[in-house]
Amino acid sequence: FNGKLRDEFLNSNIFSNMQDLREKLESWSTDYNTQRPHSAIGNLSSREFIKQQKRDLQKDKNLNLRLA
Repeated sequence: FNGKLRDEFLNSNIFSNMQDLREKLESWSTDYNTQRPHSAIGNLSSREFIKQQKRDLQKDKNLNLRLA
């Protein structure tokens, strides 16, 4: 993450003030966490990966309840 932040955000933007930095960082962060695929998590976005993990956890809970 730190390398991506530096390479894709800090090295490619110019900020006029702290508010400008905050706004651009918020936009970049939202895109990074909700839209972009990440190879380390099966080329899913972070948001999709979390949704998948929650579905899998719910399936496991339902299975455990049926087996109990």
